Amino acid sequence: MERYVWARFFWQQARDKRGVPRRHVCDTARNNNRRPETGTAFTALCSTTVTPHPDDDDTVKGTCFAPACQVCTILLARAMNWNDGELGQLVQTFHWTHADIALLATALDITRSEARRLLTAWTDAAK
Repeated sequence: MERYVWARFFWQQARDKRGVPRRHVCDTARNNNRRPETGTAFTALCSTTVTPHPDDDDTVKGTCFAPACQVCTILLARAMNWNDGELGQLVQTFHWTHADIALLATALDITRSEARRLLTAWTDAAK
């Protein structure tokens, strides 16, 4: 199973429509089974459309300085079947803004209130 997960998901530094670089997860199943390519937009696991920029091409340079998208991080952990306690520990490593919670809600196709409750449930499971 894990081999499939890693063949399906790829970390890629990419920029959103405002030009903000972040490290996102590309789900090849949602992107015509294609890996991310510089200059070609893809839909990240967090449901944001992002584009790898030539100045940020970490696959060529081997480095990445942008922070990871926390929603992509959480959703990748879910895809890898982390339990609620493990997700709760991961959730606690991030500072969750209203915008982050809204993005999580969009990615999971739930309301913001449901996303807040889900984050709380995961955090409680980690105790």
